[in-house]
Amino acid sequence: MEKYLDIFLKLKSTISGAKIYSINNLFKNIEYITYICLGHGISYLKDFLYKDYYSSDTYDKILLPNSSMIISNAKKYGWKETNIIKIGLPRWDILSNNNNEIKPLQNQSIFIMFTWRDIKEGYKISQYYLKNLIKLINNYSLNVVLKENNITLYFCLHHMMINYKQLFSINKNIKYINQNQIIECLMKSDLIITDFSSVLFDFIFRKKPYIIYIPDSNDLDLKKIYSESYYNKINYLKKDSIFQNRFIKIKDTVEKIIYYINNNFIIDSKLKKFYNYINLKGGNNINNFINYLQNISQ
Repeated sequence: MEKYLDIFLKLKSTISGAKIYSINNLFKNIEYITYICLGHGISYLKDFLYKDYYSSDTYDKILLPNSSMIISNAKKYGWKETNIIKIGLPRWDILSNNNNEIKPLQNQSIFIMFTWRDIKEGYKISQYYLKNLIKLINNYSLNVVLKENNITLYFCLHHMMINYKQLFSINKNIKYINQNQIIECLMKSDLIITDFSSVLFDFIFRKKPYIIYIPDSNDLDLKKIYSESYYNKINYLKKDSIFQNRFIKIKDTVEKIIYYINNNFIIDSKLKKFYNYINLKGGNNINNFINYLQNISQ
């Protein structure tokens, strides 16, 4: 910590993606340090994060997607318009361009990617969670429909869960992809199945259909296994009424996947209404943010 102290003290702003207690305590009484806190994805809609982590009492500035719903939610918890820096999400610079380097996927396709779980010390990842993921991918009805319609299901594990890759059997219509292929799938797939991973917002941004499935929402050991923040995330999403296509049972999830396959992945009226409500806007995040930093440093 001491070797970086001199550097930190010369900064006019710091960017923090998480609440790092040692740094927060170090700079608690240094008024000229500006905190810019950046979370991402679906976590912006979690009220408890504004209360416990992204408080306007703790941070000076916050970076948020340029969405009327997300920004109004932040204002509800004390954030002022002048303290909100409006950006898109990290991948939107790529997603919003016609990138010739992205190769088209074979035929129509579905992308499955779930986020990781913050596990309490001494515990392993929930077997309940893993079993339900495996059951979803190996679901007989789903695999029959994939084969009949010549649709490929691309599946990726979060980088924190790569060690569990061997548990998932792969067949002709299901292909496991590596981390460097995620952008390709976000660009080209017709449907995504995820939980509270931020990849959900990439599909919302592109006005493509999504399905939220929470594999461990009914795990009786949820509170014992996971950290408080992850337990709250799962609980909140389970009860949340904002998002459409949110399921806690494999049967319901598979039925919705098949519905989209049979309807050529066209978004339904309820999802259209939600997309109009959330009103996500992209833009060039990198250039906009660099310009902002240059302006405040002058």
